[in-house]
Amino acid sequence: MYFEKIQKLYNQIDLEEIQAVNLNTVDEFKLTVKIAFCKSIQLNQIVHKELFNENSFLFLSTLRGICEETIVLKFIDELVSEGDKSELIKSLMKDSMFKELKEQRTFLNKYRPAQPVLNEKLADHFEAEEIAEVLNRNGINGKKIPATATMADRIGLKELYEFIYRASCSFVHFNPRIMHRTVWYQNEDLTKSRISITNFNRYYFAFSSFYGSYLTGLLYKNFKAYLNLSKRNEKIIEDIIDLVRRKVHYPDLVTFEECNIERPKTELTVINDFLKNQIFEKKDYS
Repeated sequence: MYFEKIQKLYNQIDLEEIQAVNLNTVDEFKLTVKIAFCKSIQLNQIVHKELFNENSFLFLSTLRGICEETIVLKFIDELVSEGDKSELIKSLMKDSMFKELKEQRTFLNKYRPAQPVLNEKLADHFEAEEIAEVLNRNGINGKKIPATATMADRIGLKELYEFIYRASCSFVHFNPRIMHRTVWYQNEDLTKSRISITNFNRYYFAFSSFYGSYLTGLLYKNFKAYLNLSKRNEKIIEDIIDLVRRKVHYPDLVTFEECNIERPKTELTVINDFLKNQIFEKKDYS
């Protein structure tokens, strides 16, 4: 019933309201927050469009993006002055554009030399200070924004980052263990095995559903004041958070099932009743 309930809640969200923005009244930082939240809602609606979708493996790569956006935005919000938050966002955008234009030109010059490409000098036309200037002005040493792991540690989200990072590495990088999960057979008949990303799909759906909702809840709790949601949408998001809080079993990275080990019976329900109101609190990660 958990997944049916959370699917129903996502279907009730007024997405058009979340997507609406007045660019005349919002600065770059708050706009970036709103984009991250809107994206997380849209991704979760796609994940929950069909429960236990057989292609749920394809959803897993989205989790790292939501996680990193939550961490970086929270880091900027907590450690960068109000006047510099948007300046840092603009500086990061300019730096990203420069690097990507450069890599784009290198690749296309080799493999498609006749195709016109933008020059990286184009980035100079975008107003933004050097990243180092903005960071140093706010007591953050270095010429570039800290590594995500460093930022996560600084704001008390280290364990969350390392768990999602490890999960995303397992799912999107070369990992023979994850690759071999796609091989499945029935009735102990090894001669009739089948390779498919649809194998293990129930696990992949549960993982994407739970942690996608968990991360969306963190975004909401940390940036509620910037989102300007209607009371109706706020109530729906808070109901999703409450469902996540009450979930007895968190999907694990290495499962008992794939190791052919029977899952032990525990008193998780009792433990969860004690912990459920602490799951989204910063102190859990520090």
